[in-house]
Amino acid sequence: AIICVLVVAGMMFAMAVFSYLFLYGIHPDFWAVPTERWWALPIAGAYGSAALLVLYGWRLIARKGSTNWSPTAAILFACFFITVALATDWFSWQAQGIGPELTSQGAMSHAMLALQGQLVAVVLLMGLYLAARTARGLVTRPRNTTFDVVCLFLLYTSAQGAATALLIRLFPVSA
Repeated sequence: AIICVLVVAGMMFAMAVFSYLFLYGIHPDFWAVPTERWWALPIAGAYGSAALLVLYGWRLIARKGSTNWSPTAAILFACFFITVALATDWFSWQAQGIGPELTSQGAMSHAMLALQGQLVAVVLLMGLYLAARTARGLVTRPRNTTFDVVCLFLLYTSAQGAATALLIRLFPVSA
């Protein structure tokens, strides 16, 4: 089921990217080059760090010597990094002065950030659910379906977040 959810999420993101590029192709003269372009790298780095934490947690769950909370703690830190990355992305984009009511660029950028925000909300719920299962001793080793589902969703969310941050900040290169 999670694979179907991720395929649908990927299709929605692909359509959003196509819409973003299509709108630029129609009227490139109306698009502004983002002033805070340097934010793309730290935001993408935060998403990348979250992905690395997820992979680390996935390794910990397979290891016999780690405690029950070690893999879950890695996932919870990944949830924190994803949330901070989205908040930074949102607030730094707000400072650009390219609002959704002003241009199609602003509207598509905010739509893509809203799509990412929906995924981050689910990530937070999944992290809390995994913490509750860990507290009850329901996360089994060496493989746990709940842990695998949460990890897959977090990895996808990290990848989409990094792609969103890079696209809306680094494209267009010049107006």
